[in-house]
Amino acid sequence: MRFALVALVLVLVLSGCIGGDSNLNSTTSTTLSESSRLLYLIGSNGSYRCSFNASGFQTDAWMGSGRFRAERNAPIGTLYTINDGVWVYSWFSRAVSGEKFRVSDLTNVSGALAKVVGKSVYGPFQNATQVECNATEVQDGLFTPPSNVSFTDLGPLINQFKNSQQLRPS
Repeated sequence: MRFALVALVLVLVLSGCIGGDSNLNSTTSTTLSESSRLLYLIGSNGSYRCSFNASGFQTDAWMGSGRFRAERNAPIGTLYTINDGVWVYSWFSRAVSGEKFRVSDLTNVSGALAKVVGKSVYGPFQNATQVECNATEVQDGLFTPPSNVSFTDLGPLINQFKNSQQLRPS
């Protein structure tokens, strides 16, 4: 059980779903922080392509209508994350397997699990700096995971931890 929790945390941190400073304030903006601006663009009706630095990693993202695709250049390869509005998929370049979970799997979390998974699936956009965004046409195919990658559903594991937290006395 402990190994499963460590594996879950590692996957969520690497996919950008948790980790980093959750403070979205930016010293470069007095209105919306750069991270907040990106989150606003994801939920907007427009389509955008953005490039930015997030937690030391150069990231390219396509977003709009509640969906996004982020490509983070990490030392071990490019980390891809797609949120199609229902599922979040994450995998590394040249990988034959990856992870997925439903956005709804992260709702109603409490206790220690809330600290582990956080309340947002928008981790790739936390701590964004040097943001450059342009309106563009975004093809739906960008939000489709690759067919040559086998995705493991982390939902049952997340729900197992949610259930175990509910059973613990306060």
